[in-house]
Amino acid sequence: MRVLILGYKSVVDQAIDGLDFSRTTVTEMRKYPRVSRHASDRARMLPCGDPSDVEAVLAALARADAAPAEFDVVWGIDEFTVVPAAAVAAALGRPAHLSLDVSLRFRDKELQKRAVRAAGLPAARTAVVARPEDLAAVPARELPWPQVVKPMAGAGAADTHRADTREELESRLALLLASAAAQGPFLVEEYVEGRELHLDGCVREGRLTAFGASRYLQNLLDIRTGGVTGSYTLDSGRHPELYAEASRFALSCLEALGMRDGIFHMEVFEGPHGLVFSECAARGGGGMITEAFEGRYGVNLLTEQGRAVAGLPAGEPTLDERVFGQLSVRAPAGIALAVPSTEELLGRPGVLDGRVEIQAGEPLPAMANTAHRGGIALLAAEDEEAVAARMRELQHWFNDSVVVKVDV
Repeated sequence: MRVLILGYKSVVDQAIDGLDFSRTTVTEMRKYPRVSRHASDRARMLPCGDPSDVEAVLAALARADAAPAEFDVVWGIDEFTVVPAAAVAAALGRPAHLSLDVSLRFRDKELQKRAVRAAGLPAARTAVVARPEDLAAVPARELPWPQVVKPMAGAGAADTHRADTREELESRLALLLASAAAQGPFLVEEYVEGRELHLDGCVREGRLTAFGASRYLQNLLDIRTGGVTGSYTLDSGRHPELYAEASRFALSCLEALGMRDGIFHMEVFEGPHGLVFSECAARGGGGMITEAFEGRYGVNLLTEQGRAVAGLPAGEPTLDERVFGQLSVRAPAGIALAVPSTEELLGRPGVLDGRVEIQAGEPLPAMANTAHRGGIALLAAEDEEAVAARMRELQHWFNDSVVVKVDV
């Protein structure tokens, strides 16, 4: 099997390194000087300005005299390359891991929710807006208040806002059009009540081969008001009915979206009448979600993605009785004067892995989405309450340990 990969991530490269296929990776220019050292007879690296740019990828292949027949399948490793990979595959006349229509459903939130609703599954009602006057065409009976406005293909809750009134929604949309117009048009959807969960796993030939449900400490939208970004795995023995419902729901959503082989990270709300679909990505979760999944179920989802792309057999889950949590630790905004070390982070109770990602002297933004963080950590404990307590304690310790100068 010969795979053309768009984009380079060290965690993906390490996860698939032992799999039996050859690969050509079209990698970002800023990464190429470093990653080119990892090239081998079975792992070719090609420099490219932007692996999500179809023109740039095709030019990189042409410069390398790479013929379409050299590749059995094209794979985009993250949300930004999944659609370009399908487009490049079509241009080369080769198969893609996910076809163009399926990959678009995993990127465009309107197409995604439309497909899920068409299958009779609960999902928020939506409207597409590209200018303020578009809001007038959205009847209140179709989208009750509160509402949420977000980019059509965003990630990490960036530029996602709740609005409780028409005036607030108009103000939020105006700001998005002024500051983030390139992400438009934007999606307006009804606000869904309930605790937020994420469902992760691997599907092969339309069957779940690995699956786990996790609960966020706080809903992701709460990040904008100081919420903590973290989640912990749920014990299937303690929540058998939830697991039965969640696995059926995830499989039905994946069928509606068209994924039969691959990995997924799905977010849902646990409402009074059952689960409600929020979003789904054809990749592993961010932060240390994939590490928490591997700790609990013994399956590396990134390896499973490589196996699915190459048509190799799926791995077998092995359950660890501990509960695993993953946390993106927040830091206060300002100029960092002092930060704890990674060694200090790893020495905190229950921490198995992680790193500090900020340095003294650098400006720290107000942490308003999941990409803004002071570091990440993987934790474990004997039950859900204990791991959640350790995660909150770690957040308090980190926040108190970071000293900042606040500009006034």
